[in-house]
Amino acid sequence: MLLISWWAMSESHKRLNDPNDDRVLLLDQLPSKITLFAHGVYRVIILRQSGNIHAEHIVTGTAQQALATAMATFRRAKIDAVHVGTNTETELRIGRLYHDHRGSNEGKKVGKATISLVERAEPPAPIEWPTSMEPAMPIVSSASPVQRESLVDVSDAPEPSVSFQYVGITCDCGARFDLPADELQRERECEACGKDATLTPAQIIQVRQAATEAREEAITRYRAGEKDITVERKSKLTDAGVGLTAANIKTMAAEEAVTRLAYLKPEAVPAIVALMQDGMVEHPRAIATAYRKAGEQLSKAEKKVAGMRTNSFMSRQAFDDLSEEGKARPLAAHETTLLRAMFTENRFHRLNSHGVPEDLMKHLEGFKYDTLTRDCPFCGRVDGTVVQANDVAILPPSDCKCETANYMIGPHFDWLKGIK
Repeated sequence: MLLISWWAMSESHKRLNDPNDDRVLLLDQLPSKITLFAHGVYRVIILRQSGNIHAEHIVTGTAQQALATAMATFRRAKIDAVHVGTNTETELRIGRLYHDHRGSNEGKKVGKATISLVERAEPPAPIEWPTSMEPAMPIVSSASPVQRESLVDVSDAPEPSVSFQYVGITCDCGARFDLPADELQRERECEACGKDATLTPAQIIQVRQAATEAREEAITRYRAGEKDITVERKSKLTDAGVGLTAANIKTMAAEEAVTRLAYLKPEAVPAIVALMQDGMVEHPRAIATAYRKAGEQLSKAEKKVAGMRTNSFMSRQAFDDLSEEGKARPLAAHETTLLRAMFTENRFHRLNSHGVPEDLMKHLEGFKYDTLTRDCPFCGRVDGTVVQANDVAILPPSDCKCETANYMIGPHFDWLKGIK
């Protein structure tokens, strides 16, 4: 065993010193050696030496940005040279030169990384704004953190006080019960028939959409001179009733993530939507950190009471976003919620902008699920299966137990279709 390990280390160092051998490279040499397609959506998976997933990212932008994401993890692990396994236009596989046996937690150490091209894209055209115009929605980056006040269109007219008392639900058996508006996601059974009456994420989104419409109607009537206004909305809730469009996908994805994870209050949905505006050029961790860093910070004493490091970033606005569950993991709440929402948005765009040329459409059989977690009931069941576009679960179903709902979809072709 010792002889084999010594030989592997010796061979790796020989290749590293050979300028004509690209199988072993220093990290700083990688950017000039990769052959990944330059622009698109990339999936970055970091694996531990044990083979378990250490981290995963979806990067929308350039191949160099996707590589930088992986390289940052390797640098933190003090890995300065890697073995290059696959280096093609659609996939890059790299790993540490040899297994590190030091320490009792050797399996948890970073071992490999895979960068896969999920979808090709054209280089973005530069945007030039006329001097009299500015973007309608703030662009999120570490240089321009989003402030909550920038998300609200302020009018000179005084706003009425709008509150939602309860949501009335009628079960299929005919029994009716009222739910407090702030407990929509709570699990429950119908007291009459005993069936599960828990609302699904899609149904909760429909309820909140109706609440938003009711609020807008109430404000319109208030400005017209009415007082003490009551607005009621009635509709049949269905899992298939959510109309996802390019215009509302960010809001829908943010609503689902906030509702399902319950780390943030419902009032934080607009903030998550705004944080999604820059796509995934930056990882959600960087975007969420920039958001928490902006504005007045909690005092060191307040951070200590909240269980945070005193040198961590946490603005009062970001802390106010947190639910009681979110306060148990304050530094990860925004990041995890944002990542889940971005996975949902990515599935929508993969389904509706798959970029299949017209001459290949006749071979398109459907869309194939690609999952990472076999222990999840949903992911384990659908992994590798092909479904039609109308059957793709863009919003995570209730039996998907993955925190970030990180399953992917992609077009699947039957090249023999139509051939006799």
